[in-house]
Amino acid sequence: MLSHRQQVARMRQLALRALGAYPLADPELRFIAHGENTTFRVDATAPGGRDRFLLRVHRPARHGRHVDPAAAIRSELDWLIALRAGSGLSVPEPVCAIDGNLTTTAASGDVPEPRVCSVLRWMDGRVHAAAPRPVHLRRLGSVMAQLHNHAGQWRIPAGFTRIRWDWETFFGDTMVYGGISAADVWDLLPDDLRRQCDRVASRMRRVMTQLGDGADQVGLIHADLHLGNVLFWRDDVRVIDFDDCGFGYWL
Repeated sequence: MLSHRQQVARMRQLALRALGAYPLADPELRFIAHGENTTFRVDATAPGGRDRFLLRVHRPARHGRHVDPAAAIRSELDWLIALRAGSGLSVPEPVCAIDGNLTTTAASGDVPEPRVCSVLRWMDGRVHAAAPRPVHLRRLGSVMAQLHNHAGQWRIPAGFTRIRWDWETFFGDTMVYGGISAADVWDLLPDDLRRQCDRVASRMRRVMTQLGDGADQVGLIHADLHLGNVLFWRDDVRVIDFDDCGFGYWL
């Protein structure tokens, strides 16, 4: 079993390989996080000069066992491009690889399987999750409404692939955690905790069935829009981390 430090070191080597597919020279990487994805801040020389970027090395099967990860990540980036063009909201700007694609796939002998990677332009700002004021909550609510309005009228392109946040995803066998299917993860729970979770699952099946799946209830959502994923920069509200975006309840 590799230590956390060893895992990050191997992912860093893979990240450097991925950056070779982008028009970014003399990259300097700074590790950010190793969890759902492995992320690095990248200071590099781009065609417009020295700039800062976010490199994401995406975890395999992040969006479900039977989902093409490259298609899912491209779809996320397609929505970001559409939001930047048609909503006026401040969201991350995807950076295309040299070949014009929104993602690249990198492989390393030290990493078990190839990883889909993507690059976004860096966004500055302050996080006010620890001690938010009412103004932060009001502004976040306004942004959420604008996201919903855009998603409700956006014509989703052919091939758009994102997770559905339905009962099966939450309580069934759609997801993969640490290389283990969700069904096998459920079986790892102690009996008393599993019984509690089963009661929640049973209740939520009734609730979701009553809500239905019509366009007035379900649409394309950020799905992780808390104050930890919002940057405040002067009068600007910047929404980040669309990695969980998919089709779920407007509620």
